[in-house]
Parts: sequence; structure tokens; C-alpha cells
Amino acid sequence: MLSLSQTTGYAIHALSCLSTDRVLLIREVADLTGIQKPYLAKIINLLTKKNLVTTKRGHSGGIGLARPAEDIALIEIVEAVEGKSWLGGCLLGLRECNSQHICPTHDLWTETKGRLREAMTNATLAEVITNGIAGLDKRTEARCHAQTVEKTAPKPAKRAPRTRPKQAP
Repeated sequence: MLSLSQTTGYAIHALSCLSTDRVLLIREVADLTGIQKPYLAKIINLLTKKNLVTTKRGHSGGIGLARPAEDIALIEIVEAVEGKSWLGGCLLGLRECNSQHICPTHDLWTETKGRLREAMTNATLAEVITNGIAGLDKRTEARCHAQTVEKTAPKPAKRAPRTRPKQAP
């Protein structure tokens, strides 16, 4: 069965918790998604190399989307993690299958790969987020959204401490 790797699923899951207007620590994303922090760091490194994620060092540092989720095609995420040949060669796994030496499924697989590539090119991270954050359960989705709201909401102003009025003697 054709499917994307678990690592690609983790990448989509992690990216769905980020935005361009705020940064999160890798630890925070790991907590939100349940992905082990060292493994997530490797995934973020791959995504950074492909300019899907920005990193900021220092006191207010963290990671964020390099551009809006509407401008990130799923194919970019898949190829950042899986590589350009993520769909593989021959459907039957034959080494000699090419335009000169075709297998029985060559034409069907070539057409199917083209349609899959087109669908992944046209689908965006924003659409995946809108359609339920990549199939996450509602608890995880709620935690990710709560983190988003908490990080982007303005902090309330501090109130002055209350003082008790002096009592007359």
C-alpha cells in the first residue's frame, strides 16, 4: 500500500502547530504533538534546510513557519523529508522498468504518480490544518490551537497591588 512515512506525518503535524507571526520552542512543539524532542529536532532541521521553517536563536528564540501555511504546498513538505523520488520507480519494484523496458503496470503507475504529484502540489498546509490538523485526534488539535491562541494573544496588563486603607485611630 502506498503511504507516506511516519516521519512525513510528524513533519506535517509539527508544522500545523507553527505560524509566521510567532515562534515556539522545539520542546513546546514536542509537548503539543507527542513527538520525541530529539527526533523532532532532526525533522525541523530537514524542514529548515528547505526553507519551510525559520529558526531564531536567543532569549526569545524558537521556530516558526518561513511563510504562511497557505503558501506551503504539501509536496514541499513531503520532498523535504522523503526526497524527490518519494513515489519510487516501478510499482512492481523492477530495476529495469523504464520507457524502453516497461513492466505491465508502467503506464498506469506513471499516470498515477503524475496525479498524486499534482494533488500534493495543489494541496497546502493551511488546507490540511483546516481539515482537522492532519487527522489528529480532537485532544491534540485542541492543545495545538490553545498554544496558538496563548502565544498570539496579547498579555493582560499587570494590576497595581492592592493597598489597604489606613484605619483612623
